[in-house]
Amino acid sequence: MADLRQEIRWGGTNEQIVWRSPITDFTSGSTVIVDASQVAVFYMNGQCSEVLEAGMHPLETCEIPFIKRIFQKVTGGKTSFKAELYYVNRVELPKLRWGVGPIKYEDPRGPHFDIGASGLYNIRISNPRKFVEQINGQDAWFDRDELEDRCCEFVAEIVENALVQAFYDNKISITAAARHKRTITQSLLPEIEAYFDRYGVSITQFIIERIAVPRDDPQYQRLEKLDADKGFQQEELNLKANEELANAQIEAQKRDILSGAAARQRQREGYTYQDERRFDVLESTAQSSSSGGGGFGGGGLGGQVMQLGVGLGAAGAIGGMVRENLGGVGGFFGNQPPPPVAAPAGEKAGAPCVKCGAMLKEGAKFCLECGEKVAPKPGTACAKCGNALPPNAKFCLECGEKVIPPGHVVCPGCAKVVAQGKFCLECGHSFVPPKVTCACGYTFENEGKFCPECGQTRPAS
Repeated sequence: MADLRQEIRWGGTNEQIVWRSPITDFTSGSTVIVDASQVAVFYMNGQCSEVLEAGMHPLETCEIPFIKRIFQKVTGGKTSFKAELYYVNRVELPKLRWGVGPIKYEDPRGPHFDIGASGLYNIRISNPRKFVEQINGQDAWFDRDELEDRCCEFVAEIVENALVQAFYDNKISITAAARHKRTITQSLLPEIEAYFDRYGVSITQFIIERIAVPRDDPQYQRLEKLDADKGFQQEELNLKANEELANAQIEAQKRDILSGAAARQRQREGYTYQDERRFDVLESTAQSSSSGGGGFGGGGLGGQVMQLGVGLGAAGAIGGMVRENLGGVGGFFGNQPPPPVAAPAGEKAGAPCVKCGAMLKEGAKFCLECGEKVAPKPGTACAKCGNALPPNAKFCLECGEKVIPPGHVVCPGCAKVVAQGKFCLECGHSFVPPKVTCACGYTFENEGKFCPECGQTRPAS
């Protein structure tokens, strides 16, 4: 009896993708050989029974499940069965070309155009069984040209439907299509991959080489000009903004340099910025007084003080500074002292308390209202150590404390020596205690602790 064992292997050409073995009677003991780039698919009774990967597959070992089932039903050392064996070539097919067009495209700005596209793609068979059943069918072979034609139809169908949508989804102008080929590719690729997967084919690379636009169309040229003008305008705006920013930085640096130089000059000459501002006020007052413009209604110091909202008390204090520094120049101030503060009945007038504003007895060392220590009269004794001071002394010879000049007080708000008045010229602190009203309606000025109308205790401020 002749040996019916066979060795079955690929018998197609390099250009073929699918090759069906002419052998349909398979004998136990035969061997199916599958090369590294191939897959073999068994079909019995029209149904896929097994998919064999690369290697040698002896049919007598019964390791193949569907053959084992056959051998369980027969007896004897050898037997045969009918089946169909398809070999599928899984090598990658590179640089397959595709192209679509013309496609109708309506630009968001109105005009209609015909556009197209072309490029390259690479494919390989990822699911041999699905490819045989969906594409090849029962044909004896399926070659590369047929596959390229079929896949080109697939690509054209997908790109034709999705290219325009990719423009809209990514807000790409038709005049900028060439610059956005990568973005358009990324939008198309998921849909193309899903479509090819239905037939057991995978896209390993997809490239858009060219997007065809109607460059000779007057409407297209008009859009190009509009885009170019818009780009120029944006560039001009950017340049102008950068120029303004640079000028602002230069001006800021100049101010920093000038203010630093002015601060160093004031430090060398021994005065502060506040002193400089007071000098400016005094100079302005002198100029207004010499031109007859003094007073609160004109452009003199009084008018400036009222504009600043300081009031008559500060005006009186500044008037004292004017009299000391300018010798009493100014029609409003003249040589008149500020209006006197009324003293308590039966007592000789003294200075107001720097803390609560209550009138002090002459020679008092503490305020009877708030207990604040009374500073000695300027020019007679040191406010810190009590040591007697020589005339016109500026510092105490014992402790070095700065002497408060006549007509000046220490502000409790900022602790600076300022001209005596109703407000501090440095921080605006009021030297006059706030007015309070009794339950009976009487308004306290500088009275004591009890209401003179109803006798009730003076309410807290």
